[in-house]
Amino acid sequence: MKSSLTLLVLLLLFMNILAGCAAGPNQYKGTANEHSEVACFWLGLWQGFIAPFVFVASLFKSNLSIYEVHNNGAWYNFGNKFGLACFPTRRPVAAATEEVSPDSKCLVNAVAEQVIFHTVL
Repeated sequence: MKSSLTLLVLLLLFMNILAGCAAGPNQYKGTANEHSEVACFWLGLWQGFIAPFVFVASLFKSNLSIYEVHNNGAWYNFGNKFGLACFPTRRPVAAATEEVSPDSKCLVNAVAEQVIFHTVL
């Protein structure tokens, strides 16, 4: 009985912590910044591309932010996430020489390996 109560308390505490981390509404969505501009898809794309570098710089400078809150909503978010997803995480040469078992290959991996192989040669 005591262990199930402890488990229940831990589960409720964990759920409360997760709920506290949930994103709330953006109060500045659709409003202009101090330069009378609203960030759109293209600025989101650019900020997604440079986000890893800005993150490192923001560790040393307190006036930098990664996300523009004065945005137009879904299109800015899409551009930002797309730009961040395009950031290279591995070297293409290392990916081309990596051994992959036939069981774990899917169509996307097979196509990606062909593209990397042809661009390396």
